[in-house]
Amino acid sequence: MSDNLDEEHAEKPATIQSKSPADETTPDQEAEIVNPIPETDNMEVHHHAHSSHEKKNWKSYAWEFLMLFLAVFCGFLAKYYLEHRIEKEKGKQYVQSMIEDMKSDSAKIEKAQVRINKQKLGLDSLALLFSNPPASDCIVKRIYFLMIKNTLNTYSIGFTKRTIAQLRNSFLIFQ
Repeated sequence: MSDNLDEEHAEKPATIQSKSPADETTPDQEAEIVNPIPETDNMEVHHHAHSSHEKKNWKSYAWEFLMLFLAVFCGFLAKYYLEHRIEKEKGKQYVQSMIEDMKSDSAKIEKAQVRINKQKLGLDSLALLFSNPPASDCIVKRIYFLMIKNTLNTYSIGFTKRTIAQLRNSFLIFQ
């Protein structure tokens, strides 16, 4: 009898039931997996004009030409608009940069103007001392001091050329 039980278990494998209902499969789920329904029967298909092998009339050629022309023209307009917007933004940046350069240059000019006015006063004092003959060593030393201080120092202004260089480089790129 024990032999019969072993043979029964060998023929029918024991089913293990899972404790969670999500692990269980229903017969409907197995049917979907085994026999999938082809969905190509219900799909809508759009036939392109170039896929049909029948003779086209002039209206279809005109329609295709119009669509192609509009697509290319709209692409051209989009590119033109984008380039215009980019150039406008670059122009605003160049103007802002130019304004900053002008502020920097005007501050340099004001500093140089103050130095030049001091130098001018020193040269006027030197001219007065030259017009009168030197009376003492103190006056001669003063003449040498004013001459060295006011004639050897030259002031040059280094203007900012950042924006001009950028404009020149962008101009050379587009040529």
